[in-house]
Amino acid sequence: MILSPTAGPHVLMAADVPASRDTGLGRHQWFLARELERRGFSVKEFYAEMVCAGRQSAWRRFAFPFAVLREAWLGPGREHGYDFAVVHEGSAALICLARRLGLLRARCVVVSHNPEQKVWEFTLARVAQGLVSVKRNSRWIWPLTRLAQSNCALKYGDQILCLSEEDVQFICRRYGRSPETVERISNGVEEGLFECLPSAGPPRILFLGSWLPHKGIRELRAALCSLLPRHPAVQASLAGVGAPAEAVRREFPPALRARIRIESHLDPEQLPSILAQHNIFVLPSWYEGMPLSLLEAMAAGLAPVVTSVGGMRDVVRDQVDGLAVPCEENGAALTAALDSLCLDASLRDRLGAAARRRAREFTWSRAGERLTEILYGQWRGRARCPVGASALPAATVAPIDSRSETKA
Repeated sequence: MILSPTAGPHVLMAADVPASRDTGLGRHQWFLARELERRGFSVKEFYAEMVCAGRQSAWRRFAFPFAVLREAWLGPGREHGYDFAVVHEGSAALICLARRLGLLRARCVVVSHNPEQKVWEFTLARVAQGLVSVKRNSRWIWPLTRLAQSNCALKYGDQILCLSEEDVQFICRRYGRSPETVERISNGVEEGLFECLPSAGPPRILFLGSWLPHKGIRELRAALCSLLPRHPAVQASLAGVGAPAEAVRREFPPALRARIRIESHLDPEQLPSILAQHNIFVLPSWYEGMPLSLLEAMAAGLAPVVTSVGGMRDVVRDQVDGLAVPCEENGAALTAALDSLCLDASLRDRLGAAARRRAREFTWSRAGERLTEILYGQWRGRARCPVGASALPAATVAPIDSRSETKA
């Protein structure tokens, strides 16, 4: 649907990340803002640079939410305040509290890419197993600062948007919310990536993500150390790891290092090129929302191998458009799945083609349409009209020309 240019709601979109498309949350907000504007909404984006020059500090965990509250309070202009504040869970607590006290007009829509309480509980369980470590002071600083704000936002937000059915169920159960107030909205993928063609040569495995324990790097490392010696033609790439390449390379045996390409940083402009050099995508995360890297790899026709967690469980259907394996400590299922794709080119091709078709269901246009439906449905019911005027007529809403929409 598209709104009349003069009738659309005013929306504040805020996330404590840099104003760039280098992060998943940053890309999510940027693309959805463009989709809302295309549909007649008036949107202001709010990013980390607007507070403390974007510098990381413990104080920014409080400074950024205060700045977002101030912006929501002042509004975009004297004639009209914000109708909605769409804010990431870690920065939405103050707006939610102001709403409950009747001090703020804008409805607070809380965006959760992976509920931080769920992640914290999972992390503590892994600490108990000796698989990860958490700094001693972080065990009380994090719950008292960021986690407390996230819990408040997820409990009191007017509406919650999350990326997976798993998270919908967690939020409803953990915070006692009605299912009608928790909606699942997907991430999206850029149209240009559907033009990429995967490598037609020998198996080329791509991992795209931060080199952190929760991304399953322990299991991935074990899988590659098992696969590469048995498959001399297989090459692997670790891209966008966010760590020095040599430090990551030293985690592999010397005999395998020449066959593993490592890129510390990956610019968005480099993404089509690196996707086209591979035909297998792997992401063995312990938990995820709905990773953009997965959707991007699927759009480019790479056969995905993922753990069946979070939004990846909603996207990849095992043996249909990828291989979904259980999240195991020893990574045996991950190794077996990668091994099957390395041995069978026809399986790679079949799953890669199916993955591309599946990715068509997760474009930014579709995500924007869903967000428009959610916001407009709430806004139309509460739109303020002049004395004696009727509610906003349905004639101000019309469908976008289907020729401009992505075909599934």
